[in-house]
Amino acid sequence: AGLATGSAGPPGDGAGWEASMADAPAGHLPQQSFRFSISVRTVQDLSLPLGGYANVYCRFAYRLLELQQGTGSSRAVRSSPPVLLPKRGEVALPNGGCVFEFAAEPAALLQTLAHQPLLIELWHKDRYVKDVLLGIATVDLAEIVGVLPRASGRAPSGFVTTERAEELAVPVHPPLHPPEPLRRS
Repeated sequence: AGLATGSAGPPGDGAGWEASMADAPAGHLPQQSFRFSISVRTVQDLSLPLGGYANVYCRFAYRLLELQQGTGSSRAVRSSPPVLLPKRGEVALPNGGCVFEFAAEPAALLQTLAHQPLLIELWHKDRYVKDVLLGIATVDLAEIVGVLPRASGRAPSGFVTTERAEELAVPVHPPLHPPEPLRRS
């Protein structure tokens, strides 16, 4: 079972980051401006506990980046609408992305990312019963910081920019307790 995440780019178009150098106040370590764009693109080869098909969507939140961004609250990103996934099939997950923009010291950012992985939940949606958690994928966002830059340039503001991108396929692990079989009345 697996989820595929994408590469950095326009909002909602990837899992990666861009950085630009920002002026740091005297006496402080230099900060950089970061833009993380995370997108869950597809789900494939899922052994479905519910039968031959599931109506799937993904859900994730990354509180540590939201705190860096200054929002202070956790807002879950959810792909929408749910899509029909056949057993041993692959489907695209629409609208499964978000963007985080913030300033941080690179070393502090790496420590933050290494502290907690991104957890992506995969759910089955059914109009007649409560949603069922099918599995969880784990993504180490600190790995993306170590990727070699694929592009660089100069922003309109004059700052030097670099872009790093990584496309990953990650396994989906079943939840600790298997879901109850769906029963319709």
